Parts: sequence; C-alpha cells; structure tokens
Amino acid sequence: QLLSYQTAADLLGCSRALISDLALAALAAAEINAGKRRLDDVPPRLRPYLNLGFPIPQRVGRRLMRLDPAELQAYVKRGNHKGG
Repeated sequence: QLLSYQTAADLLGCSRALISDLALAALAAAEINAGKRRLDDVPPRLRPYLNLGFPIPQRVGRRLMRLDPAELQAYVKRGNHKGG
C-alpha cells in the first residue's frame, strides 16, 4: 500500500512540508535528468534536495501523490535522511 506524505513524515520523524519538498525535488531531478527541465527552473528552496535520491512519488489521482514504502525504506537505509 502506498504511503501518504503525512504517513511518510510520521515514519521519518519530520514535517509533511519537508516530505512534500523532497518529493517535488525528486520529480524535478527526474525532469532535469530527462532533459525536460533546467536547474534554473527549479525553485531555490528545492535545489538542496535534488540529489538526495528521494523516491519519485506516484500519482494516484488528478492531484493525489503517494510514496512507495519499499522505496522510502531504501532511501532511509542509504542514510540520506537525518530527520528534521
């Protein structure tokens, strides 16, 4: 079962807003790597999170995004998340 941003935040001990920024940065990084977006087009607040390897969220509705729990666990195991 896919995780909501709030559930992911609870599991990682951080805010939902941070999870949202990490997810947006993951989407932006994928677009940059695919040549669909330039770094200059990424908001400055997201740039520090671009290369952390956060899981790319999956769209489950028109506006609803969710995270794969296995990918989130792998992200944590890599040591990229320190909480906060």
